[in-house]
Parts: sequence; C-alpha cells; structure tokens
Amino acid sequence: MRIALSLGALARAEIGFFAPNSDRVDYKTAKTTCELYGADLSYFDNQAEYDQFLKFIDTGNENLWIGVSRSNSQTGWSTVTTKEYKFQSWARGEPNNADGRENCVEYSAWHKDWNDQDCSDKNRFICRVKSMKASCIDFTRVSNLAVDWNTAKLKCKEAGGALAYFDNSLEYDQYSRQMGLGNSNEWLGVYRSSRDGWSTVEGRKNMFFQWMTAAGKRRLGYGGSDEPNNWGGKEDCVEYRGIHKKWNDSPCQNKNKFACRFDTCPQGRIEFTTLLGHAKNAYEAELRCRKIGGHLPFFNNNQEWQLYLAAIGSFPRENWIGAQRIGSSNRFVNVDGSKPFLPWSSGEPNNANARDENCVEAWRNGDGVNDQNCYSGGRQYSCRIDSPRRCTDIEPNCGKNCYSGFSKLFCPKTCGTCDTWKPQIIGDLSYLDNWNAHNCRDLNRDCKVWAETNQCMVNPVYMLKNCPVSCHQCSV
Repeated sequence: MRIALSLGALARAEIGFFAPNSDRVDYKTAKTTCELYGADLSYFDNQAEYDQFLKFIDTGNENLWIGVSRSNSQTGWSTVTTKEYKFQSWARGEPNNADGRENCVEYSAWHKDWNDQDCSDKNRFICRVKSMKASCIDFTRVSNLAVDWNTAKLKCKEAGGALAYFDNSLEYDQYSRQMGLGNSNEWLGVYRSSRDGWSTVEGRKNMFFQWMTAAGKRRLGYGGSDEPNNWGGKEDCVEYRGIHKKWNDSPCQNKNKFACRFDTCPQGRIEFTTLLGHAKNAYEAELRCRKIGGHLPFFNNNQEWQLYLAAIGSFPRENWIGAQRIGSSNRFVNVDGSKPFLPWSSGEPNNANARDENCVEAWRNGDGVNDQNCYSGGRQYSCRIDSPRRCTDIEPNCGKNCYSGFSKLFCPKTCGTCDTWKPQIIGDLSYLDNWNAHNCRDLNRDCKVWAETNQCMVNPVYMLKNCPVSCHQCSV
C-alpha cells in the first residue's frame, strides 16, 4: 500500500495486471521482463486478487507463468518479492514435482488452476503492478459521432486528452464502467507500430491487451481466428468489438464511436509506500526504491514527514531515510538533490565516534531521525514516489561538465537537459541476493575512490553490481 499526498489528501493503491506482448519465454525471462517495467510477475496475496487475475485472462487457452517458485527448502513456496508465500490454488494432484525439476509455477489452461513446472519451459506471462493512477484517470465522450480512428485521435487531442488506452486492468475496468460498454464498436488509442508492435497514441509501447480469441468467438457462436489477425493486411488500429466484448484489430478508416482519456491527477503528487522489508544497507534500499520509480523517503517540510509516519505506522526498528551527508560537513542533502527537512532527535547529528555516519535513519516509532553509517544492517525501508517524476540533480556536486553521460543522467537540472532527461532503466536485481565471500569482488580499480565520494548512493545501479566490495554488499 502507498499513502499519497496531494493538496493534503490521502489515497490508496490497488493492484492491476497487464500483459507485455511477448513470445513464450522461460520463467526467469518472464520475471525480468516484468521488472523492466517496474512490475512483478503475477502473484496473489488473497483470493480476491486471484479472482481479479482470472477475470483479466478470461479463461484463456494459454499456460501462464505465475511469480511463485519453490523455496530452497523444497518444502515451501516464495513469490518474486517475498521469502514465504501462503496463498495457493493448486490443480488436483499438484504440485507433484515431476522428475524432481518442477520448481516454478504456471497457471494451467487445461486445469484452470496451478501446476508446478520446469522453470526452463516456455510460457507467456502476466505482470502485476500497484497502481495509484486509476483513481485519477477519467474517460469521457467529447462527441457522439462515429468517426474514423485518426479523427477520433485528433478530437481527443483537441479536447486536452488522448484516445482511450489503458496501462493496466484497473484503468480498463474503470473505462468499462464509465462507458457502459454494450454492442457498439469503440475506437481505442492503440495502433500497430513497426517499433513496438503496438503503441498508444502518446507514443509509448502498449502493454495492456484484451484481444478476442478464436475459442472466445466459438463460445459466442461465431467463427474466426485469434485476434489480432490483420485481416487483409490493413488492420492497423484497435477497436473494442461490441459483439465479442473484446478487442479486435480493424482498418483505421472504419467509423466507430470513441471516448477520450484525461489525466486528472494533480501535479506534485507524493506517495509513500508502507515498509517493504529489510535491505543489507542504505545503498541497496535506495536501489530497490529506484526500481519502482522512487527514492528512499525524503522530506522537504513537516507535512511530508507526517505523511511518511502515517504511511508506515508504528515500527519497532530503525528505517532508512533518503538523505546523505555532504562531504565531511554537518550538512545534509536529500537523495534527489533537494534541501532536506530532517527532524533530528536530541543530540543528533553527531557522527558518533567519527564512524562515517553519512546516511540517515528514522528512529523506531517515529522519534526523530539520526545519522548512521550507510552500511549498517538490520534496517527496513519504504519508498517515496513523486508523480510526475521530478527532474533533479541527484549528484550533490554537479560541476559544469555537461557533456558526459554521467552528468546528463545525474545532473540534468544543472545541465539544462530536463526536457530530454529519462530515469535509468533498472533490470533484474537478483544479483543482490547472490553475493558471497567467494564471488564478491570489485570490477573496476576506481571502485574504492568512487565509493568514498558516495557514489554507492548516487549511482547504485552501477556501483552495487560492479563495486560490491566497496559498497558493502558482501563479506570478504
């Protein structure tokens, strides 16, 4: 769950699902692909979430990977995000670990429930995402006329919106409710793209689909093949097909009704997640927050601090905060480069015993904050997520050299490149759990120097993978 701040309001996150338009792949590739989009391979905390998943796939005829695998003990199961997993929905006689190699889990189209499977097998997959956005996306008709796809796209753009598309199942459910979908055909803001396969009208790769299948057509008494089938080689636009209640590719010159998508989310939205677990140290916690599009929690004022406390509730252990010491001074800066609000506990910061206390933690149960060395273990973390993502100088010592890739990425404000700045794409982080005394070594001779200038916090994407010793990721 996340708690969000927008003009003093609180909001609640829900889960949604989307399906990358992917070939059949092994379990590891499916997991990594979902992570590239800031999501997780689908798993379910309870029956309600599983029912939502089943509604999304609509009793499809494909086996699908589920983000659950056999734990090392061979007696339990864990998800892609937790070590222990309790909700299970096995088909009769499963799991049976046939041939002793079935360590991953799939949704079996034949059994309509779960089966353990060899992880090297090839399946399609569904990603799970936590979404705040569905609550502030609105779908509206700006015309009751049936028009071609390009006219519908233009009319939505002129109205300040976009021809309706969907990032996940939550948004599609909302669209269905608001539009009261019946038997009419409706244009959707998705088109065939030579680059991405299917793109939204806003130029992003589309990853949510509700294509009609041949099996679904037969159930309704119709014939035909799976969609999209590009019948006649000219079906480059996407419609909601009223008679099928699903999607179909169609010639763009056909005339359909349409609705527009409007983003009503206020600007400057701040969200704090609840506690997400433990991390080896502050560097790993910051990296895991960046993975989901945020940072460790930081604060610009007391209102944000109070919102953070409301999000995480009572906590018996210390938690990492997203602020770092500037050099050897007693001044601190937030991990996004902004000026911090830090409610120090009495006597802090003190850099106790000159122990390089260059990071910040929240005392248990919200009793202020304390400076702490960045590699202390045993601490939990939550994350702060700003929407839209802010273009800031993450590097606290940005110079005037704006020609390097490093400066463009970590000093976009100083370098004046905010218009083109994009955050790093963060891939699979499973290596964080695999470092040990035997395989852990720095891969660059400058790792120690970089770590001394706090690059483990500024650029954890590179440093924790290539400089694990200097960033205290393992025992050596």
